[in-house]
Amino acid sequence: MKLEQLIKKSLLTEKSHSEMAKNVYTFSVDLDSTKAEIKKAVETCFNVQVMSVNTSIQRGHTYRKSRSKDTPTPVTILAPSIKKAFVRLKPNFSLSIIPKSES
Repeated sequence: MKLEQLIKKSLLTEKSHSEMAKNVYTFSVDLDSTKAEIKKAVETCFNVQVMSVNTSIQRGHTYRKSRSKDTPTPVTILAPSIKKAFVRLKPNFSLSIIPKSES
């Protein structure tokens, strides 16, 4: 897989926004990617130096969708699994994922 395709999107949540002050950025990445591949992809795509990469896999859960006219019985749906990468950059590097608010 190409390095540009490993990183799907950046994740901006309340927790990830507070981690940006510590120079840690959160990305949604491909499930089969390794920490070394993620590090190389971030370094080449964003032209920064990465100190460390931590990953976690959020398993997809099943839930039941209510009935409708077309389906008389409830339908069980499986949400997709996602892999998150927490990338810590070296101190003199940063990413401009979101614009800083001007006060």
